[in-house]
Amino acid sequence: MRLSLGLIITLLTAVSALGQMSFGWKGIIPLTSSREDVLETLGTPKQSYEHSDLFFLPDVKVNVHYSSALCEGALSGWRVRKGTVLSILVVPLRGMQFDVSKLGKDFVKGSVNDDLSVEYTNVEKGIRFTESDTGTVNTVYYMPSKKDSKQRCLNKN
Repeated sequence: MRLSLGLIITLLTAVSALGQMSFGWKGIIPLTSSREDVLETLGTPKQSYEHSDLFFLPDVKVNVHYSSALCEGALSGWRVRKGTVLSILVVPLRGMQFDVSKLGKDFVKGSVNDDLSVEYTNVEKGIRFTESDTGTVNTVYYMPSKKDSKQRCLNKN
């Protein structure tokens, strides 16, 4: 099955935008955007929890995690206020063929998972793609980038 042309263009635009300073999905940027920004962009979530929202859009499922407090949250260790986006997981609802060779050398190929999927990560821009063994994109994960390391919490242990 193929995804809509709009979603493919969105994902390809994201990949081609790797040279930009801030990176995220649909203008939602980890460690910068707030929950209010997400709701304004994506509307009412299908499911809402204390520190995450789940959205079902026409072609994708989106799970957004937020900081629960300074240096706390599902992705802990970030010095951002409560309600700030920590990560975004985008899951295509239909198979999307993607040529990983177009990702460029900035993406590092990770290990093969037990389901035979392979991860490709760009820490400079804070994005990870998971490709299935059939060559379709399983997930696109947006996380803090290497440039965000200045916002790391100091380890108090």
